[in-house]
Amino acid sequence: MDKRNVIKVGNLSAVRDFTDVKDMVEAYRLALAKCVPGEVYNVGSGKGVRMQDLLNLMLKQATREIRVEVDPRKYRPVDVESVVADPTKFMRQTGWRPKVPLE
Repeated sequence: MDKRNVIKVGNLSAVRDFTDVKDMVEAYRLALAKCVPGEVYNVGSGKGVRMQDLLNLMLKQATREIRVEVDPRKYRPVDVESVVADPTKFMRQTGWRPKVPLE
C-alpha cells in the first residue's frame, strides 16, 4: 500500500463535541443579539462523538483504501478523555439549536 494511503492516529477513544461551522456562525450572531454581556455561555452540540466513530465515518466516505495506524507518539499525556459542551444555558437564552448533523 502506498504510504500516502496511511494515516497515523493517536487516542481513538477520546470523545469530543463537534458543531458545524454554519451552526456556530448562527450561534455567534445570536450571542451578540441575545446574550448578557459578561455572562459565560457554552456553545456546542452537547453530543459526544468518539474519535473511533468519527474515523469510521470518514473511512466509509473515502474513495480509496486507507490504512490506519495507531501511533503512540500521537498520544498526549494531558489529553482530557471527554470534552462535551453543555449548551443548555445558551439554548435557553437564544433559542439556538444545532441543525447540521455530523454525518
